[in-house]
Amino acid sequence: MSDINTEVPHFEPHVPEFKDEAAVLRFTNNLRLRVIQTKTRNGAKLEQLSDEDLEIVLRTANDIDRQTLTTMRIAADNENADLDRRVALMAAKLNKTVQGNPYRLDGPVPESASVPEPDTSIIDAIEVDEFAMEQGISTESSAEFMKKYE
Repeated sequence: MSDINTEVPHFEPHVPEFKDEAAVLRFTNNLRLRVIQTKTRNGAKLEQLSDEDLEIVLRTANDIDRQTLTTMRIAADNENADLDRRVALMAAKLNKTVQGNPYRLDGPVPESASVPEPDTSIIDAIEVDEFAMEQGISTESSAEFMKKYE
């Protein structure tokens, strides 16, 4: 039997338990920032980084950007939801004030209710021009029309 250890050591990162999602985001954001700081330590310029290190830095920066944009989108969605809630409350309040409309009948019309008749006597007193009651397409030009009423 051989005393040689054939197990390959592997890296198991320590991931603490988090109390909420905000703590997880803070942890991952700090981890990304540390990766960028490690890869660009001692004032190393991007041109001095190997292709592999540069890819790591760019992917990490992309993750930071994506996280920031997502956080901003969530904040905007929360603000829009608050505005929607306020509009709904205003609409409900407005609807409540309109429900007391005195001209609205919510039940059957009583038989004793009379419908007022309009006074049509004034209609007979109105002079009607002989051309006012004609229907169809007019054959006169605008000059003829203006001449008639001058």
